[in-house]
Amino acid sequence: LETIVKDFKYTGPEAYSPAIEALASQHQLQHAKRWVYRMRSRGFKPDVKTYEACISASTETKDFKNAEELLDMMLRDRIMPTKNFYVDVIRHVAFSQDAQKNRIKLAENWLRRMLNGGVQVDIRAI
Repeated sequence: LETIVKDFKYTGPEAYSPAIEALASQHQLQHAKRWVYRMRSRGFKPDVKTYEACISASTETKDFKNAEELLDMMLRDRIMPTKNFYVDVIRHVAFSQDAQKNRIKLAENWLRRMLNGGVQVDIRAI
């Protein structure tokens, strides 16, 4: 990966996104997030698929703070998450044993963000 990465400064988002998504799928979230920041610093915005891969991996590993940080970044970049993405995150948070103390609050927060983002509520998210 490092050999490929050296060439990133000469290429566009098509080089960053697959690498970031691969790192996220392997739950190497801090490394993936560093590449998201590098990508953005070079004037490229991750696409919805790249952001959603990182955020989904964050919720799967119970790193809800990282997930919210990435969602904020995504929205600042004016990239709109899909309805199915929100539903998956809300479902994961709501039924997470690791977030048991705060899971209702976390699920409500994600639902609120979904509504504030103009995404219509899907009955599966309730």
